[in-house]
Amino acid sequence: MRDANSSKSWIFKMVVGVMALQLMTPAIQGTAAAGVVWEGGEASDLKADIGSSVTDTVYQNTSNGLGSSVTDTVYQIENPGFETGDMSGWTVVKGQAFDQDSVSDETTWWGEQIPYNQEGSFHLNGWKHDEAATGVLRSSTFKLGGSGWISFKLAGAKNPKKAYINIVEAETGQVIARYGNSAFADVGFPNPDQGLRLANMEQYKADLSEYLGKRLYVEIVDNANSDWGVIFADAFFMYHGAEPAEGIAATDIKPDFKCHPIV
Repeated sequence: MRDANSSKSWIFKMVVGVMALQLMTPAIQGTAAAGVVWEGGEASDLKADIGSSVTDTVYQNTSNGLGSSVTDTVYQIENPGFETGDMSGWTVVKGQAFDQDSVSDETTWWGEQIPYNQEGSFHLNGWKHDEAATGVLRSSTFKLGGSGWISFKLAGAKNPKKAYINIVEAETGQVIARYGNSAFADVGFPNPDQGLRLANMEQYKADLSEYLGKRLYVEIVDNANSDWGVIFADAFFMYHGAEPAEGIAATDIKPDFKCHPIV
């Protein structure tokens, strides 16, 4: 009798064990498919072991399926060099100086075929609309990180009081810096190596480290309507681990807004 009871107990335990395994199998398969394995009773993410940094793993952007790093999704603006071939990521705030056709893949200008000096295949081209037109174009928002240095390319915009770029704090709407095309020079035509700086873009860099951690955006402002009252722009890279090796150090020409209204 004792042997029979022992046999029934053993069979009962086997049935319970099989049922438990059946219940656990879907969960195990699910975590494996998600790249998770169990180590010492704790979950471990396999994705963190494929060469990505800790930052990239934690902040991986899966919305576009490309696995963009945190640098691209947080610390850079969208479409910084207009390489989508359109105005994706940029918003026309007002005016007629900018529109969807403002992005150009032309590499040279006028019959002399002077290079625009664009970076990549596209740039923002002020000649796509009438010189008399004015307007404001705004980028997406980014968080200032890294060294706090930013870089960009500008051309045209002869009058920096009317055509320039603003760096704006997103939370307050306050302009924290303003830069014009200080390199503009109508000399030595048609030879850039003789100092010509008209529609051929110049590389700039600016130190905004005072605002590290702030959420900012870029405004391209064209309030000029004559005498090279057009603006060309490209390569708005908002994240650098250190000061960029190339580029003119841009001068902040932001006025005292206590005396001048923000434009």
